[in-house]
Amino acid sequence: MKKPNTAGKLRLAEWRMVGAMSVIALAAIEFAVIPELQEPLINCGFFHVPPAMVVASGIAGGIVLTAYNLVSNIYLKNRGWNKLSRPLWSLPPVLAAAFVAPLSEEIVFRGVLQNEMGILVASLAFTLAHLRQVSYWNLLLSKLPTGLILGGLLLATHNIWTCIIAHTLNNCWFMFRSYSKSRGVVRAIQANLDGEKEKALRLLTAEIDKKPDAYTLRNRASIYLHMGEYEKALADTNLAIEKFDTWSRIIRAEVSIKRKNYEEATKDLTICLKQLPKDPYAHRVAARLHQCKNEFRESLAHYKKAFQLSKSTPDLHNYLQALYLVKDYAECLKESDKALVKNPKNFWLMLTKSTALLALEQIDQALKVREETIAIANPTELPTAYAFKAEILEQRGQHEEALELCNKALEISPKNFYAYAYRAISNASRGKFDEAASDIESARKEIVEHGQQVFLAETEAEIQVKKSALKF
Repeated sequence: MKKPNTAGKLRLAEWRMVGAMSVIALAAIEFAVIPELQEPLINCGFFHVPPAMVVASGIAGGIVLTAYNLVSNIYLKNRGWNKLSRPLWSLPPVLAAAFVAPLSEEIVFRGVLQNEMGILVASLAFTLAHLRQVSYWNLLLSKLPTGLILGGLLLATHNIWTCIIAHTLNNCWFMFRSYSKSRGVVRAIQANLDGEKEKALRLLTAEIDKKPDAYTLRNRASIYLHMGEYEKALADTNLAIEKFDTWSRIIRAEVSIKRKNYEEATKDLTICLKQLPKDPYAHRVAARLHQCKNEFRESLAHYKKAFQLSKSTPDLHNYLQALYLVKDYAECLKESDKALVKNPKNFWLMLTKSTALLALEQIDQALKVREETIAIANPTELPTAYAFKAEILEQRGQHEEALELCNKALEISPKNFYAYAYRAISNASRGKFDEAASDIESARKEIVEHGQQVFLAETEAEIQVKKSALKF
C-alpha cells in the first residue's frame, strides 16, 4: 500500500499558493492592459518610470514594513498565534511570491481598490485575500497593518511604485530567508522518503542545533517514532509543544499508544481534534487509539472522517478494514465496489471485497475475486494473494491445497503474516496443533497493525474450537 508522499504534499501546497496568486495576477493584468480599466493606474503613476524620490521612499517604506513584520511575527510565534511555517521546497513559488505577488497585489488593492473605495476597504480586502494562508491573529496583527502601511505610502507619495517597491522588499526578505533556511530540512525530508533515516536524523539534528524550531523537532520526533525510539520522540514532541505546535501532540499521542498509555493519548488527541478538526492525521491516530481499546465503532467513525478529508487510498483501506471489524460486511462490500469503479486493479481493494463476500457467505464469488487478485498481484503482493486464496480453500475443506498455497507463499516471503496465520488454521484442521501453535507464534512476530492483532486473536480462538471438538 502506497504511503502518502510528504514531498509531494509540500510541493502541492506551494503550487496551490501560486494558484491563489494567479487569480489576483490575472485581475491585475486586466487592469493593466485593458484601456477602459487603466484610469486608476494612470492616476497613481503606474505607467511611468518612478523618479528617484519615489524609489527612495519605496526602499525606506520597505525597511519599515519588513522591520514591523519581523517584530509582529516574533510576537505571534512566541504566543503560538501563528500558523507553523513549513520548509519551502521549490524555487519557482518563492520567486512568484517575492516578485509577482507584490506587483499584482499592489495593482489590484492599492492601484484600483484604494483609488475607488479608500484605504480601509482596500486594506481589509488585502487582509482577507490571505485568509487561508495564515492564522486569524496574523491577519489582524500582520496582514491588516501591512495593508494600512502600504496604503499610507500611496497616500503620502501618490505613486503606486512606492508600494510595489516596499512590498517587494518585504516579500523578498521573508521568502528568500525562509527558502535558504529550508535547505537542510528539505534534504532531511527527502532522505527520510528515500529510506535513509540515519542521514535524515543527522540533517535534522544539525538544523535543530542551529535553531530548534517546532517543525524540525516534529519531523525528527516522527522519525524517532518509526524507529521505535520512543523516549527521544517524546523529548522532541514535548519541546515542539512548548513552541505551540499542535501537530506534535498527534505524534506524542502515537508514542503514548505504542506505550499503551491510552489516557495520555486521549488527552492529546482531544486537544488536537478540537484545534484541528479537519486534519486527517489526527483522525487517523484517534481511530488507532479506539481500535487499541477495542472501541471499534468509534474507530470506524474516525477512519471514515480521515478518508472523507484526505480521499487517499491508505485511508480508504483503513476505513474498509474498520467496517469489516464492526461486521458491517454489506457496507464494506458496497464501498469496495464503489472504489473499484475508479481503481479496478487495486490489489488491496480486491482483497477487501473478497473478504466481505466471504463474510456474507458468497464463497464462489469470493474465490473468483481472489483468483483475479493473484492475476494482478505484483511480486511483493503475490504471497499475500496466495495466503488469502488458501483461506477459501480451507473453508471448502481443501486442506492439502490450502497448506500447499501457504507453503508456496512462505517460500517467496518467509515473513508473511497472513501465510503463517492461514497455515496455522490448515494445520489445526489436519489435527497438527503443535505446528499450528508454531505458526501462530511466527505470525505474531510479523504483526504490523492492530487489525492483524485482532485477526490473529480470532484465528487462535478458531483453532481452540477445533482442538476442543477433537476431545469430544
